[in-house]
Amino acid sequence: MTIHRFISALVCHMTWLSTLEIGEQVTRVILSGWLHILDLLGVPILIATDILSLILTTILILKISARRLQNRT
Repeated sequence: MTIHRFISALVCHMTWLSTLEIGEQVTRVILSGWLHILDLLGVPILIATDILSLILTTILILKISARRLQNRT
């Protein structure tokens, strides 16, 4: 189980680095927390990374939408 957690954390970190410019430590901690919860629930690593990718994509879309709305005003 320890190796699984290490791989999960590594995948989360790699996904984090390659995804966005969010750059906020809080978001990284939240994503790590989600990954830990999914690991405790016994969710397989491939499904867990898909869920995290979905979360990251949602965050990206929300940030872009917020920036566009902010630029309009």
